[in-house]
Amino acid sequence: LLFETSVQAQFLLPMVITLAWGLGCASFIVLLIVPSLLGIMEDGRHFFSRYLSAAK
Repeated sequence: LLFETSVQAQFLLPMVITLAWGLGCASFIVLLIVPSLLGIMEDGRHFFSRYLSAAK
């Protein structure tokens, strides 16, 4: 669809580009950023639980 020259395809081109970029960004977020943040939160929880128990 990106290389189509018809008038109808030219109307759909912005939507196709937007959907492709949206899927790419969402895949990046779901596959890399979310697991990283969950790991960081888990490490922080363990750190603070040890820190608070040592302070008592």
